[in-house]
Amino acid sequence: MPPSARQQSESVVLSRVQSNNLDGRCLPGIDASRDNHGHVDIAVPSRLRYHVSSKLPLSSIRVGVKDNFDLEGTKTSLCSKAYLQTYPEKSRSAPCIQKLLDLGASIVGKTKLCAFAQWEEPTEAIEYSSPWSARADGFQSSGGSSNGSGAAIAAYDWLDITIGSDIEPQQRAMGLKFADEIKSALRLSLRSFSLNDMWEEQPPEDAGHQSLEEYMTKATEDMWYDDYHAFDDFRAKYWAENKKAPYITPPTRAAWDFGKTISKADRDDAARKIQVFRSWFSERFFKEGSRPLFTMPIENTAPRYRDDPPDFQRPSPGVHTLLLAAFAGAPELVVPRNFYDPILLQDHPKGRTPSLRRSDLKLMDSVLTCLKSAGRATAVRTGSNMFADAESKDTT
Repeated sequence: MPPSARQQSESVVLSRVQSNNLDGRCLPGIDASRDNHGHVDIAVPSRLRYHVSSKLPLSSIRVGVKDNFDLEGTKTSLCSKAYLQTYPEKSRSAPCIQKLLDLGASIVGKTKLCAFAQWEEPTEAIEYSSPWSARADGFQSSGGSSNGSGAAIAAYDWLDITIGSDIEPQQRAMGLKFADEIKSALRLSLRSFSLNDMWEEQPPEDAGHQSLEEYMTKATEDMWYDDYHAFDDFRAKYWAENKKAPYITPPTRAAWDFGKTISKADRDDAARKIQVFRSWFSERFFKEGSRPLFTMPIENTAPRYRDDPPDFQRPSPGVHTLLLAAFAGAPELVVPRNFYDPILLQDHPKGRTPSLRRSDLKLMDSVLTCLKSAGRATAVRTGSNMFADAESKDTT
């Protein structure tokens, strides 16, 4: 492995070099903007000098971090030039990133994202160009807020893990087939259900006669109050220093224009309703001694090219597969079956709010058992094909 690798997917905004004494400190970075055409040399640490131990179990693991997480000694850009110039280098790393460093991981760089983590399609990325997806013909959209983390892990075989935030995401027949495989591997019973029907039959008292959609749609919209007001300090600082408002891309502008119309009272009522739904969901499914595992198709997708205008149907407000895990307070895992077939699985321990040690790892172990039992692939490849030819052609 050479000491550096040339970036081709344009998914990294800053390369980092850690100190040689494995203390988690970072040396000065390599700014992607200093190289032509967005290609930057990325310092890839050799695995030979690392020794995995009980104290440093992540030694030799190379990690890319989405640039909305603070990393000591670097600026956080949120892929906004105005935000980048407003705040100095961070004096400490985000707690979740520091935990990785403390366990021996090597942070090799910070990855791009959609500006302010809003969903941008490539044609909407104004200040930082959208990363290139290595999948399929190389011209598919990398839209979604963690686009740089996704593009990087799909492109670079020398990268082990990328950190994103949230998951923005096929066919129901494929989902049912996988559910049967889970049933067989884990010896579970299997039943289908409709949240809408269950809500109608036994709604929470707070809902009155409202349907699930009527009760939750406004609640999910009014939580955008937080997205707007999280950047009050940024807008004030930028105006004080520049006597003008910062430039923001159209998707962020639309989200903020909507967010600032929401009152604090409506936001608090929305948070209360989400908690009511979480309690109702827990009472329906997470009864004493119950450990349910949910499988569902996450999204209906099709090829979407990076020069396509963003006129496709995005998820509507309310309770749907992309938000159910967050509303239920449960971890989630997307399992790709072939290039256009992700499946969402969810687990929850005995009606309690899940934690990393008690639920997330168990979910991954359960899925790994299912995949092995069904003879499915348990790893994906970098490049145009996620799986070997035999697996990628499996559409039964």
